[in-house]
Amino acid sequence: LFNVQPSELAKFALVIGVASFLDQRRYFLDRLDRVTVPISIWVAIVCGLIYIQRDLSTALIIGIIALGMMWAAGVPVKHLAPLIGVGVLLGSFLILSESYRRARVVAFFNPSDDIEGSSWQVTQGLLSLARGGLKGTGLGGGHAEWGWVPAADTDFVFAVVGEQLGFMGALPVVILLGTFIVAGFRTAQGAPDVFGSLLAAGISIWFLVQMTVNLLGVLGSLPITGVTLPFISYGGTSLILNAIAAGLLLNIARQST
Repeated sequence: LFNVQPSELAKFALVIGVASFLDQRRYFLDRLDRVTVPISIWVAIVCGLIYIQRDLSTALIIGIIALGMMWAAGVPVKHLAPLIGVGVLLGSFLILSESYRRARVVAFFNPSDDIEGSSWQVTQGLLSLARGGLKGTGLGGGHAEWGWVPAADTDFVFAVVGEQLGFMGALPVVILLGTFIVAGFRTAQGAPDVFGSLLAAGISIWFLVQMTVNLLGVLGSLPITGVTLPFISYGGTSLILNAIAAGLLLNIARQST
């Protein structure tokens, strides 16, 4: 029925694995050799395998999720700062090492230089949002889904929503996703055990990062990354894992009441 995306499975497994590892070693969070180094090696291996599959954006998101979970668990910032520095330098190098990624960066800083080439997707996405206006063009009445906007059902699905439903339809989507994420963090605070708290925090960070990166990409405030919008973008694997993650959050919330 759909193609399985290993990178999405890896992302989900990493959230559970890091939460379990931090829970088991919660009394050694200030030890580099017991927590920071092992997690860093594990995450580096996972990200490396995903990068080999030419999915740098997911690899970077996994790294951000792991860092966020370590910070939420209480790992000292002085241990995380070097990892952030290495991640920024390595990520920048990998982004600039491929011509199509460099083109996306150039298109981000100078969108008017190549409107019919590297800037086409983001330009058409912004035009779709502009056409939607306040009330939208109506369901099926837009141009985005008819080939004008590449990846209109995945990366740029928000442009379709904004065009057909307008600002009044797109804003509730953002509010609902934001409310879900805030509820996830509140669930993490009230979880009955450390593992549940870290798992809820990890899921919330995952959704927050993906939503932010996707929306900023559509709005032209970040280079295009190919990251999907949780619950909205087409994709069997991501949608199923999003639903499972939401179910886990609900289960943790129920146990905390």
